[in-house]
Amino acid sequence: MNSRSPLFFLTALALLLAPAMAAAAPTLYFSHGASRSRKLGGVNMDKGDVVRFDTETGLAEKVFDDREFFDKRENIDAVDLLSNGHLVVSTTSNASTGRGAHRFTNGDLIEIDISGPTPLLVGTFLTSEQLYTTKEDINGFSTGPAGSFLSTIDSSPAVANSISFEDGDSAHFTTDWPSSSASLYFEEDAFFRNKANINALSFLSPDAIAISTSANEAISGNKIRRGDVVKLTRTGNDWSFSEVLFSGSSSSLGFGRNVNLDAVYIAMPEPSGGLLLVLGTLTLACLRPRVAAR
Repeated sequence: MNSRSPLFFLTALALLLAPAMAAAAPTLYFSHGASRSRKLGGVNMDKGDVVRFDTETGLAEKVFDDREFFDKRENIDAVDLLSNGHLVVSTTSNASTGRGAHRFTNGDLIEIDISGPTPLLVGTFLTSEQLYTTKEDINGFSTGPAGSFLSTIDSSPAVANSISFEDGDSAHFTTDWPSSSASLYFEEDAFFRNKANINALSFLSPDAIAISTSANEAISGNKIRRGDVVKLTRTGNDWSFSEVLFSGSSSSLGFGRNVNLDAVYIAMPEPSGGLLLVLGTLTLACLRPRVAAR
């Protein structure tokens, strides 16, 4: 008679599969603000490009080239990826496409279809005036659960729903068009030692964001270097450092130097569905009542 319970086998199986079931490394979509072209993962990228970078393989792919879309070179300072695969960007200055046929301000968020050989304009996804009381320069933007957004601005103060936001703060918007409500999501003065601006941010979960700062910073005793992308997590009203998702100064998985990142979107992978299915099937098999042999 086997004295070992099904729980023993499940525990051993979980330990064996844990490394494979752990989420793979994140994929980054980002744009840098350097005046010169930089090389990453075998790809040369200019400040108007958006590159997809696999932090596990170290390979990069250019998914957006501003020269194929805007009438002149533009600097991208906000980027997001929608569930339909469309790219949303904002520029540091006023921009146009189609030889002036479509004009945008630095507070507009532009939706672009990047599925074809050349990027195609879908339209204006959102304007800063739909979120703030006045036109603002959007410096970071990320979509959250349906109808919610995170935003940072390049100048301060910006006002929404009678709340004043500084240029290092992150505002959280919940929308039910034509109205929206705003709240302070991350307060620069409360958590940053040097009050550096948030250049880029990406929503990960209600209590986790990825950010990149305009200068070296520190939070919870942990250093954040300019050009790094770090994960911050929230417990109650307190934010703390979690991990570095991308190190710009890394010679193998970065630029080899600190390059200012102007825009970031993070795609966090899910655990392998196949392995979860295998574990679930084995769990049911182990827990199924056994019929004694006659």
